[in-house]
Amino acid sequence: MGTRLEEFEKQARQFSLRERSVLVDRLINSLEDVDEKECERLWLEEAHRRYQGYKAGTLASCSAEDALQRVRDQLREVR
Repeated sequence: MGTRLEEFEKQARQFSLRERSVLVDRLINSLEDVDEKECERLWLEEAHRRYQGYKAGTLASCSAEDALQRVRDQLREVR
């Protein structure tokens, strides 16, 4: 991650949960312009990066059930 992106993330983390939710929604919607092959390439690149981080011990893992519950809890907070 580049310095500019890290600075943006730091600023975005100061937003309220609702503001971050709106930002995420807008960013995701902006991806609709990416063609399917490019999108697949980007997801594979991200999956590889995460897997390498997991293998190196720099990224923790959790069960899908725990991850989904965490997302559900966060969505309840937004409402």
